[in-house]
Amino acid sequence: MAIDTGFNLLTADISSKLNEVGLAPYADRLVVVGGAAMAAYGIDSRDDHPFFDVDVVTERSVLDELRADERWEPKSEYSDDGLTAGLVDAMSMPVDSSYKVDGEKLIGERVTPAGIVYGFSPLARILDWKLALVISPTYKGDGSKHLRHAKLIAEHLL
Repeated sequence: MAIDTGFNLLTADISSKLNEVGLAPYADRLVVVGGAAMAAYGIDSRDDHPFFDVDVVTERSVLDELRADERWEPKSEYSDDGLTAGLVDAMSMPVDSSYKVDGEKLIGERVTPAGIVYGFSPLARILDWKLALVISPTYKGDGSKHLRHAKLIAEHLL
């Protein structure tokens, strides 16, 4: 499934948010995941919110470099080394036992639309991750949100 940047203006908005927090030099070492990646495929998962955050998975070495940038601060919601800057959250993988796919694999699978430097997780991977969170006995977040997102992805694919 391709990302059509001519059809979906959100990819430019996502890129702008990532550029604002200094991620352009690391574009080939990260992947956009979650709701922002869904938005790039034209799936609106904002649940009546006028904005969305952007989650990225990156290498631990990138997180180490970002710690020196005053725009970034610790955020342990996802992983011990997670960071946040504005509406962008960065993490390494795996975050916990609920989804054990490593970051290198996620970054290697990314889909990079024409004219955009950032890559997005494929829909099948997002669906896999969302369903893993729904059934995880260790995940403490909102499983119902991830189930709604999984349904949106399935409807999009069908």
